[in-house]
Amino acid sequence: FTMLALVVVCAIAASAAAQDLNCSGTPNTRPIWTAAPVLVASVPNASLYTAGDGVQNISVIHVYGGPYELGYAHGSLMRGVIANLYVEFFQYLAATIDQAIKFLPKALRDIIETRGVDGALDLIANLTAPYTPPHFVEELRGLADGAEVPYQTVVRVHMFPELIRAACSMFGAYGPATKAGSLSGGLMQLRALDWGTDNPLRKVPALLVYHPTQGHDFAILSWVGFVGAMTGYSQHAGISEKKWYKDAPTEILPQGVPWHYLLRDILQFDDSMTSALDRIVAAKKTASIFVGVGSDNEMEFRAVEYGVDTARIFDPSSPFPGYA
Repeated sequence: FTMLALVVVCAIAASAAAQDLNCSGTPNTRPIWTAAPVLVASVPNASLYTAGDGVQNISVIHVYGGPYELGYAHGSLMRGVIANLYVEFFQYLAATIDQAIKFLPKALRDIIETRGVDGALDLIANLTAPYTPPHFVEELRGLADGAEVPYQTVVRVHMFPELIRAACSMFGAYGPATKAGSLSGGLMQLRALDWGTDNPLRKVPALLVYHPTQGHDFAILSWVGFVGAMTGYSQHAGISEKKWYKDAPTEILPQGVPWHYLLRDILQFDDSMTSALDRIVAAKKTASIFVGVGSDNEMEFRAVEYGVDTARIFDPSSPFPGYA
């Protein structure tokens, strides 16, 4: 459960850093949870643990197997939770989409006005399907079968990050920046999910720990019923995602691999900074975001301006753009 500890420690450290910088936010003074997660339930190829103080809890879900098995185990273990969450989530989208629609390409705005949010998510699914790795298709089919929900519903949920404009924060420090602290020059990588606390996903946070038959073991900090990676860690790499950049093109539809799938593939298959960055550069990309890539081997961090036709890599010798 080292991965869970890292996630919790990073969240506390980020709060402390914000306080030192005179941030207007409220510091998180909750203590770091160090007790061992407690086993709650298990099914073939999956185990559910819980960690927390009874007030603020997080599910820790271990899944094992090939793509379909991973999804099926996740779905069957959390069947009732997933079904209820998806209903609440789409109700939330329908009630709040008017706040976000002005930021979307006109083609998506038009579809939402005539066919609703489901129509826009279906269009994105069709546009990204030719670029989606088959193992994600299989995992989502397993998730749908295990949770006993329609496959199309699962796909729609997983297209949501491509519909909205993310507004998150990330941070990476190493070498001289962390030399004086307990890290002794090692890597500190953080990410904050800067999204409204009124959404139903907040009620079901989950640390999904994958033990796949192919690739590396890895963990993503996510929600029950969502398998894309916005924040994650393996023994080789850490990934984080930041907001859409200000000068991003506004009328481009997503036609490439969903960015949260690409970030998860970094965790599962890449074993160095070079291979992770090569994957980003070579991919047919969809979004205009900033991505953070950390290397557990090299103890270094890179920020990437990640766009449809862009992959600019920033290190300490290259100034980070002011529009970030």
